[in-house]
Amino acid sequence: MSSPLTISSNHSQLSSASEEQQSVDRLVADGCLTVPMADPIAAFLADRQHTTRLSVDDALTQLRRRDDLYRTHLGELLQEEVRVLNAMHSFPKHMDRVAPDIYLSIQQQLQRLAKERREERTSFWQDITRLRATVPEMVANYLTSYRKTSIFSEGTNRYR
Repeated sequence: MSSPLTISSNHSQLSSASEEQQSVDRLVADGCLTVPMADPIAAFLADRQHTTRLSVDDALTQLRRRDDLYRTHLGELLQEEVRVLNAMHSFPKHMDRVAPDIYLSIQQQLQRLAKERREERTSFWQDITRLRATVPEMVANYLTSYRKTSIFSEGTNRYR
């Protein structure tokens, strides 16, 4: 059984432009991770910094996508509710007495849509809260990695 991740070596250092293009989504889609060849200590620090940045970027992307999904789903539910209300208003004024089955069906549809809106809001809140709770630690890890890399690069440049 083969691994879903392929690791290859690249003898040149990744440029900052290609680093920006790397993401968790690309890693999942491509299944290929290029490992640049470098001084082991510098590479260790740079790898740590890069992976923590990927974590932060991925969490923020997930937050944005979940927000987009929430807005889309809520919009669809509201459009459906408007459609049902328009159908209800197209019937005679005393429809509840004239056609109780139709009136009951419309009321049930409106209740179902209201329930779906509540469930979507709750689900959105749970997802966003869980994701947001991870961001501060990820950012702290990234900043720590960034500072370690900065200290190392300053130290090596100072003695050259």
